[in-house]
This record gives sequence, structure tokens and C-alpha cells, in this order.
Amino acid sequence: MSRRTALLVAALAAIAFACGGGGGGDHGGPPWTVSGTMYAAAGSAIDADTNDRLALFAHNDSPAQAQSIGNPVTVGGHLNRPGAGPSGRTSAAGDLQDWFRVSIARGQTIRLQIAEDGRTNNLDLELRSAPDQMLVAQAATDSRTEEITVATTGDYYVVVVVRSGFSNYTLTIGQPSTIAGATREPDFVPGQVLVSYRGDRGASGSGPARARGVGMRHVSGDPVGPMLFAAETIAERRAAFEALGLDLTPEMRGTGGPRGAKGMRDDTRRIATALRRRPEIRSADLNYIRTAGRVPTDEFYPFQWHYGQINLPQAWDVTAPNSGVVIAQLDTGVKQGHPDLAGSLVTGFDFITDPAIAHDGDGCDPDPEDPGDLAPGGSSYHGTHVAGTLAARTSFASGDSTSTGVAGVAWNARVMPLRVLGVGGGTDADIMEALRYAAGRATSCAGTTSTPARIVNLSLSGPGFSQGFQNLITDLRDHADMIFVAAAGNSASSQPEYPAAFAGVISVSAVGPTKALAPYSNFGSSIDVAAPGGDFTRDVDGDGFPDGVLSTFFSDAHGFGYGFYQGTSMATPHVAGVLALMLGINPGLTPADIDNALNAHQITENIGSAQFFGNGLIDAARAVVRAAGSSGSTVVDSVLRVDPDGLNFGFITTEFHLSATNGGDDQQPLTVTGVTATTDDGAPWLAVSPEAVDASGLWTYRA
Repeated sequence: MSRRTALLVAALAAIAFACGGGGGGDHGGPPWTVSGTMYAAAGSAIDADTNDRLALFAHNDSPAQAQSIGNPVTVGGHLNRPGAGPSGRTSAAGDLQDWFRVSIARGQTIRLQIAEDGRTNNLDLELRSAPDQMLVAQAATDSRTEEITVATTGDYYVVVVVRSGFSNYTLTIGQPSTIAGATREPDFVPGQVLVSYRGDRGASGSGPARARGVGMRHVSGDPVGPMLFAAETIAERRAAFEALGLDLTPEMRGTGGPRGAKGMRDDTRRIATALRRRPEIRSADLNYIRTAGRVPTDEFYPFQWHYGQINLPQAWDVTAPNSGVVIAQLDTGVKQGHPDLAGSLVTGFDFITDPAIAHDGDGCDPDPEDPGDLAPGGSSYHGTHVAGTLAARTSFASGDSTSTGVAGVAWNARVMPLRVLGVGGGTDADIMEALRYAAGRATSCAGTTSTPARIVNLSLSGPGFSQGFQNLITDLRDHADMIFVAAAGNSASSQPEYPAAFAGVISVSAVGPTKALAPYSNFGSSIDVAAPGGDFTRDVDGDGFPDGVLSTFFSDAHGFGYGFYQGTSMATPHVAGVLALMLGINPGLTPADIDNALNAHQITENIGSAQFFGNGLIDAARAVVRAAGSSGSTVVDSVLRVDPDGLNFGFITTEFHLSATNGGDDQQPLTVTGVTATTDDGAPWLAVSPEAVDASGLWTYRA
């Protein structure tokens, strides 16, 4: 936790003790009475029509009733739809909006913090000019924070509107936000909404007919699954607003100038919110854009330290040469001619429908070749790197003609490359279509596949919850036995990113060479498991390369090769690959079996806080034993594992911690009888001593 948080917790603990907490028993005195007066801090205000029956009350539901407030100010308030929220003065009739009148300077920020989830219980923020009430700006995301920065000094109405449910809120007007980790605006395709209809509300008709019914244009999909509706031009957005009963903007009425890209985004949010309120619609989601969750960089097995960290060599000892497991990899595509991927791929597809994103001259097509994504500093060829970690061909015999390059985690599995990320990322609509294809479902773009996947690797992420996406994950998990593994994100934040944070998806955080959380990795309650993702700030093993993840690579300048990347995108295929090894041993394993094994810590190593590592670091040796079942027919011989197996102190580091563990599972004892440390220069400057070891000499040493 941050120092500030630590101090706050300490202060709260002291207050609790002073109030009589801290162990019970007789505290040596009678109860005390404290009297006095509490004052609201300067610059505070209270919504005049809260739900509290005991509070003073005055309507502020319209411009004529607008409540005057100062600046800077912090306002506490409450809104609710009729019948929503706790019992109180406004619970039955509802309190739909609060109007505040205030003078605001150019550059000041209006911030709305919503106490509830911001989606089922959703409030929006509007800025209107005074006295004419013209809409100047609107913030209407599906998040708990809405924010508007004022462009011109003047008198304004600040309006808080309840779109669904109820919530208390805090409204602040002041300087631009400097709060660390403030929620970033999820990126989405303006003018597009993913819509699913309920099957029990009488909705009928084709996709285009249903789209016309809400004033929109049908783009793709059919009524049995999510459909992509569009309202992109001003005329189309006006038609949607009219069909959905929304107030037209000045631009739509022809009385105001163009509002640009921001106006189009605001309109799209309002359309999605209005669609969700219709009883026949199950979900209406913005078409969010997901991006590859990697940290870009420049350009063999001895350098793949990350495999030893998760006990892969021991797991490989008990895996079959060809498991038949197919892993769907949704990514930027793959450079299919890479020699280390020969024989590792099954037929894939390119699901990018927008030619501008696809960068290959067309839209959806049967070729998942990666033409490059024009990322800053050169195209990433991200998918080629991930594919190599998943299943690069691997040799276990010296002199073998294939004993070049790198090893893959699930070298005995096959990868289905599904291209969904291009220039600037990819959209939920394309990603969801690819998932349906991977499951063997019929798709309008690609038809069906004859080799459905059991595991999906999603080395991509982005903010923004999508109910339609969540529903599809649940459907494919429940009815197609698909196992989803996704990157938690590289924002060094506890804010959830998707698809990793969806229910039913295994969210993967990243660790570096010492099993510490990688500095870029997301963390928090949504993390399920950790895996090696690399850390370019370290060279712990002293091999002269930064401790990134080494895998297959391609560059425009040098062609096929191998390179180091870091990111939760790199951690994810370690987990997906280990799960493929498990399915290769026991094809009957279900998503619930995998969940149970994770939650019971049967396939992981405990390395610390669940907030950082979920159920622990994935352990391939334990995983294949678990897959073989409780009969114990497959075991891993006892072997001493020291991690890390080499140390590079550099110019600053003076101390390392090492773990000595039994990497086997044959129930045979293993005892450390002595410790020897050897330095590159032969000088006796390095000492290794036990710090926390058991009677066998296992666990933690200090160097």
C-alpha cells in the first residue's frame, strides 16, 4: 500500500483503540460523554433535496429551482429513479436530476464521484450554459467517475442526472484532478453499440428490422447473438435520438456548430444508455477497443529463465508428443512463416472488419498473417511473440534438426491464430465474433471451424465493462467448455481491465525474475494467478540481457528472429500453455475443474499477497500431476529447485533472497546438506546463509 494509505490505517487503528477497542476487558474507567459542535468544512454544500426525511428540503430539479453554490466546492447529494434505492423522502416518486448554478473559470474541472457501481446504478454529468440552458458538455461513461474540464469562463448550470438505479454522489468543482490512478476514459468506436435482445419479451424480426426500430443501422450479427448497430452521421444519430425519446442536441437541430469527435462519443453513450432501459433489450454496450497488453522493445532456451521459474522442465517429462489440444490466440495475427512455428499452427482467420484497422487492404478475410500494426517505434508483431511462448516447436534430442530457436510452453499443442488487433487495437465486435468462431459456432464472416479450441489466450486488455461480452464468455464457458485466460493489464493499477476481469476468465498478473510483481503489472481483487512476464529493469541471472520473456519475433528490418518482450501479455501464454499441458493429459477437465484447482492452490505456488498474485504463481509440475488425477500414476521425481539460479548484483544491489524447494511430487524426502556459492571472478566475496528454512534445509536463503 502507499505510505499515505498506511498512515491512514494507522490513524484509524489508534482511534478505534481510544474508543475502547483493542482487546476487550476492563479499561479501568467509566464510559465518557463527549459533547461539542461539528462544522462542515469550508467550501462544502449539501444537495437541497436529498432522500433524508430529517434534512431541510428544497427542490433543485430544474433551471428555475437551481441551487446556487460557490466555487471551489464539494457537494454531497443523492438521486434515484422512482422506486429505486433505500426508503426515504424521494424513494417512491424519484429524484431524477439536481441542478446547480455556479460561476466557473476556464480550465477548472467538474468531477462527479458515484458511490454505487456506475453502471446498474448510473449517474451522468452535464454542463449547460446559463441562463439559456444549452448543453455545453456531457460526461456519460459506464464508470464511477465522470469529469468535465471547462473550456470558457462563465456562468453555468451543473446538472447531475440519474440514468438508472440510484446513488449517493460527491460533486467537486476545482482545479484539474491530480488523483493518482484516476480512471482513464475507455476507448470505443463512436457511433456503434453492441445490442442483444431478450428471448422472452416479444421481440421479433431480422437484425436490420430491429435496428430500424431504434433508429439505427444494422452492421453485423444476427438476432441470436450480439448485433452491431450504428448511428454515425449526424442524421443517423438524430434518428436514434428521436426513436429513443432523447432530447436533440443543438447540432442535430441545426442551431449549433459541429461538436466533433467528443460530441459523437457523448451521443453514443446516451444512445447505449437509452437502449439499456428498453425492456426487450438484454444488453447494450459500447464497442470498446482492446489493445495488446505488452510493453514494446527491441530485439535461446538457456535465456528462457521464465520456464524454470514455473517448473516446466519437470512437467515436460510427463507430457505426450502430440496432445491435440487447440489454443485459440486472439491477437495481431502471426507471421506464419516463422521457422520455429512450423507445424504449430492450425487454420486461423482475420476478423478485423474495418480496413483502416486491418492494414491489409480489406476487412474480414481468411488470412491471419500479421501485416504490422504501425505501433510507435515500429510494428510490434505481438502475436508472433505470444504464439512462440504458447507452442514454439521444441526439441529434446541433441543434434535434432529442429533444435534451434526457443522452446514453447505447450510445444505439443497447436495454435489457432485469430487476428483481431490491428492499427490502434481492435473492437469488441470483432473479438466476440472471433470467440464464437473459436468455439465452433457459425459466424457471418468466417463460417465455422473444424478444429474448435478448448483454451483461449487473450493477450489484450482495456477498460470498460461490456455486458454482451460477459454474456458471451458465460455462454461459451458453460456450453462449449472453453477456458479463457487473459492479461490483467500493464497500467500498474488496481483498476480492472477486460476481458481479464470478466467473470469466468482467468486473469493473469506478471512477475519478474525474483517472483516480485512486475512494476507495470495490474493487481487487485480480480487477479486469479501470476506468471512470468519479464522485467526489463533487471538482469538477475547476469546473462547480459534484460530479464524479459524470450520468444519468436519478427522485425521489418531483420525478418524472422527472436526477441525479448515484457508485459502481462507475455505472462498469459505461460498460463494458457500450462492448462494445455493439463488438457493433453486429461481432456475431460472442465473450466470448473480448472477453477477448483486454482482456488485450492493445487497448481500454483504461494508467493505472497492475493492482491498481487491471486492464487499464486502457476506451477507446471503441480499442474500436470493434478491433471493426472488422484491416482498418483504420474509423478515428478524429487529435484532441488533454486530460484533464481543465478545472481547479478550490478552496481547497486547488495542482497538477494533465494528459495530452495523440492520441485518434485513423488513424496520422497529431499534434504539440503550444504550450500556453495561461486562467483564469476573466483573471489570469496559472496556468502549465502539460511534465513527461514525447515529441518530439511528448504525454503528461504539470503545472499
